[in-house]
Amino acid sequence: MIYKAAGIAMIAVVLSLYIGKQMPDMAVLITIAACGIILLYGANYMEAVISFVHELTEVAQIDEIYLNTLLKCTGIGLAAEISALLCTDAGHASMGKALQITSVCCILWTALPIFTCLMDLLNRILGEV
Repeated sequence: MIYKAAGIAMIAVVLSLYIGKQMPDMAVLITIAACGIILLYGANYMEAVISFVHELTEVAQIDEIYLNTLLKCTGIGLAAEISALLCTDAGHASMGKALQITSVCCILWTALPIFTCLMDLLNRILGEV
């Protein structure tokens, strides 16, 4: 898998560098297309990871909402990072930075159930002392 993804990335970089001299907009589109193809390759492996995480929740007797929340936070972070890097490559670094800050806010909002559970746990532990 990584060899195909690396090959696509290298071809896209060479094409972007070559075409970017005459048509910078086309170079950005090539980069975006290559990122999309590489992400689709990686997405094929996520099904196994997600099923393994669900098995862990059953074995550890953890409420599935917490691990689903962690997976959502990971997805938000990865999508925002890739999008921010594409914005930077396109010459819009400030937009990429704004996207990163917004993604942190989304991750914190998504993780609120985990924070609530931690606060309940701390209250129970401190209440026993």
